[in-house]
Amino acid sequence: MEIFSSRVAIRAGEPLGGSDPDRVSSEASDELEVNGISFSAQDLGEVHITAVDALYAGSLTSRFSRDQGHHLFAASHTHYAPMLDPDKPLIGRYSNTAVDAFEEAIRSSQRKTITPTKCRIYFAQVPCTVYRRFDFPDSLVNRYLTRYCGFYPNIEREIDSSIRIFEFCDDTKSQFVMVYHACHPVAGGLSNKVSTDFVGPLRDAIRARFGVSTVLFLQGCAADIRPNLAKKRVEWLPKSRLNWRFDWRPDAISLQRVAEHYREAVVNARLSVELPMNESELKAAPSSMRLTGERTVNYTVFTIPRIGEFVFLPFEVSHLYQLDSARQTDSRFLVSCSNNTLGYLSHPTQHRAAGYEVDGSLRFMGLQSRLEIGSWN
Repeated sequence: MEIFSSRVAIRAGEPLGGSDPDRVSSEASDELEVNGISFSAQDLGEVHITAVDALYAGSLTSRFSRDQGHHLFAASHTHYAPMLDPDKPLIGRYSNTAVDAFEEAIRSSQRKTITPTKCRIYFAQVPCTVYRRFDFPDSLVNRYLTRYCGFYPNIEREIDSSIRIFEFCDDTKSQFVMVYHACHPVAGGLSNKVSTDFVGPLRDAIRARFGVSTVLFLQGCAADIRPNLAKKRVEWLPKSRLNWRFDWRPDAISLQRVAEHYREAVVNARLSVELPMNESELKAAPSSMRLTGERTVNYTVFTIPRIGEFVFLPFEVSHLYQLDSARQTDSRFLVSCSNNTLGYLSHPTQHRAAGYEVDGSLRFMGLQSRLEIGSWN
């Protein structure tokens, strides 16, 4: 097995994804990262999993498809990185030079051969994630508000605010870490500063605790959750459901508080279990799901026996799927924003209320109709 980690050199003036086509980076930066592992899997041969600090992996998927082996890209979904996806111009102008920079960072990374023999799994919680739709609990009023009134910090919906840390090591030291967490990285507001958002402080804290360089951040089902930074719509009116909204321009103190929540979560993460692992047992298998309209979408399942199954999906996946999965098993992890991400995969229970994730996002994603699951494995 090989691991690597590298920073990405971004120029000033690069178009940024996640908001509008006129937003560009205000200054040069090397804050964004790529982190990856390569290994030989029983089903697909040589497999490369690369976590990238980007809204979507976009053109990286097609560029590396010409290489030998099977490439999986997992985007952090930060809204403060250059736009790598040419198919979604309404949320950011495509940047070919930025794709070049990410590709160069991956290909030029110094790789290190490792042989992990065990995995320690840690569990933590953060108090700063919240459901962002009006639609819970279900009612005629909430359906109307969901359809016409945008986003709202809905603290009534219970969500999975956990962070799961997978430390791969041998008998003497840690070798690399995978971290799985679901939350939209939009704490920084719609600024023009290139940023990893909360992913950076999370990764820094993991490096400090475990002494590793390579940290793969895997975004969970975060399509309808985000950091709970909110304010009144009209300051002099009482706080209420209709007078409470997300703050798209949070102050520096609020941003620091979010970063501290993630650092503290890593520091206080508790060891849940230690399990043996054998690199020769790793599996990566292709699978597919059928969407309504007879469309078939391919995805990949990465399995580490005894430890977990990571399902890399090419969607922004509703958090309700994560809750569904957790009720069935605690060792299956749905990874959003993988490879060529198509758009929002809303949950069937959200369709009656509709709203941005169900219908409003379609034109921004270049879609003609909802992405709805017909059947999948």
